[in-house]
Amino acid sequence: MMHPLPVAFAVLAQCLDAEPLPACRSFIVTEAHVLARLTPDAGSGACCPEVLYTSYLSAEVAWMLNLGSGRAAVGVGVFGGREFAIDATQLGVRARYRRWLGRHRAVDVGAGVVLTSVGAGGLTEHAGLTTHAALDLGGWIRLAGGVDWVPALRYSTDYPPVPVRVSPSVYLGFSLTRTPARLVWAAAGAGGLLAAAWDN
Repeated sequence: MMHPLPVAFAVLAQCLDAEPLPACRSFIVTEAHVLARLTPDAGSGACCPEVLYTSYLSAEVAWMLNLGSGRAAVGVGVFGGREFAIDATQLGVRARYRRWLGRHRAVDVGAGVVLTSVGAGGLTEHAGLTTHAALDLGGWIRLAGGVDWVPALRYSTDYPPVPVRVSPSVYLGFSLTRTPARLVWAAAGAGGLLAAAWDN
């Protein structure tokens, strides 16, 4: 069974994939982000180098509305992700703005709130702010990056085991969009089900 939120976005949207007016009044955006952490701490290269350049994987779905000018779109998206090096899971929501550079090329920016859990903690354990930007070159892959500010987020180094702050976090990488992103979602979901079945 599909999650109700993507289904609701699909019902609201006129188009399954992003296009400007007059082709689409509204559309949904599906993305699979593959990002690398570039900063272990604010201005400190000495902090926890073992988490530098580690991967952050996330999925995002958004509903967007093309504005009357035909040159921009606004909307809202929800996302969830996993940063493996610090054992962190994230869930958040972002307001989004898209500036069309052509029929399929665009610049996207977004900002919102993010909830982060570490280990066995609850999703409300660490609340913070998130920003995201991407350059869509007209295909199914985009250059992407972002900054998260979660003040309470800590990471314990192996030796000595002292919790250190790892936020703000700067990420850079790429995003898959359109059908490739949906295929990644399906593969990840199937893998999760198989892993759960194997554990049982």
